[in-house]
Amino acid sequence: MIELLQRNAEIDANCLYTKAKTLSIVSVVFAYMSV
Repeated sequence: MIELLQRNAEIDANCLYTKAKTLSIVSVVFAYMSV
């Protein structure tokens, strides 16, 4: 049970990391286009 929770936490962390990376790329693209 604890192992499952740890695995879920790792997946959530990866998901958050991916979302943050995507957001930063999108914001860079928007900044580049608006210039």
